[in-house]
Amino acid sequence: MDPVLLLMPALVFVLSISGGVHLSNYYRDALADGVADAPAAAIKRGWLPCSLASVTTSIGIGSLAISHITPIRKFGIFAAMGILFSLFALMVLWPSVAEVWRVTRGPGRCRPAAEYDKSLRHWWQPLLRLSLNHSALVLIFAAVGLPLLSWGLTNLRTSTQMQDLLHEDSKPIRDFNWLAEHLGAVTPVEIVLGFPPMNGENDSRTMLERAELVEDLRASLAQLPDVGATMAATTFAPALPEGTGARNLMQRRVVARRLMKHREEYEQLRYLKNDTEKELWRISLRVSSTKTDYGAFLEKLRKEVGQFAENIEAETDQQLAVTTCGAIPLIHMA
Repeated sequence: MDPVLLLMPALVFVLSISGGVHLSNYYRDALADGVADAPAAAIKRGWLPCSLASVTTSIGIGSLAISHITPIRKFGIFAAMGILFSLFALMVLWPSVAEVWRVTRGPGRCRPAAEYDKSLRHWWQPLLRLSLNHSALVLIFAAVGLPLLSWGLTNLRTSTQMQDLLHEDSKPIRDFNWLAEHLGAVTPVEIVLGFPPMNGENDSRTMLERAELVEDLRASLAQLPDVGATMAATTFAPALPEGTGARNLMQRRVVARRLMKHREEYEQLRYLKNDTEKELWRISLRVSSTKTDYGAFLEKLRKEVGQFAENIEAETDQQLAVTTCGAIPLIHMA
């Protein structure tokens, strides 16, 4: 199910209620006139306007079936079918409800409904006789059939991916697939790591250690199958030294100073932000959206990031706040 099709039940519901209101108005008029069989009189007077309204509305909405946009086409087809089915249900269920729960008639001479027009024979009269003569059975059948017909709702799955909203041969989908194939993944996911603020002592060494943690997580996330590219502040930084020898120690000091020197540039790139409560480091991912299951990917991503945070807290005894944001989490929540 897509976001456009979600509007269909509300539309059918409102139109069905409006038809019931019309019949109820005719029913009250018949009671005021003292008609003995008020439900039959209401159906006889209201079937034509209700049918015309439902049929013309279903034709108008059904014309959306020629659209090349898949959600709009499905909306037109199912909404037109729902409106016609609601008309049938209205002609059967409304007289049954009116017959079972009768309204006290007002004063006036009771006249049979047949006096309104004895000569007319309409298609709705068999339905009317069925609903009036077997009203209890009709209501029981509806009460049992509604849960059975609603069983399919358990198989509905919502989707907000562009590939599910447009036809596979449409130009936006073809352009999007071309970009994904020739340029790479384009859907963003952001990971934000929150460290305690620096205290002014050994800031360059602290920044180097945090840059190494960010780089380790970035490299780990880059190995996920659906991730096409990753980027962080360390992408624009000098190569981080590895090892524990004297030469590597000297390199670490040089790199630490260079990181502090270019700190403002990282902040301008918005991969680093420092406030009074936390120091935030951002890792940006680009994920393929053509065949990616967003739910499964987010679960795998959060598991990977959560395990990384637990390991860091166990090794360094410092709290690490992790936040996942971006287009994919937003779409998945929708």
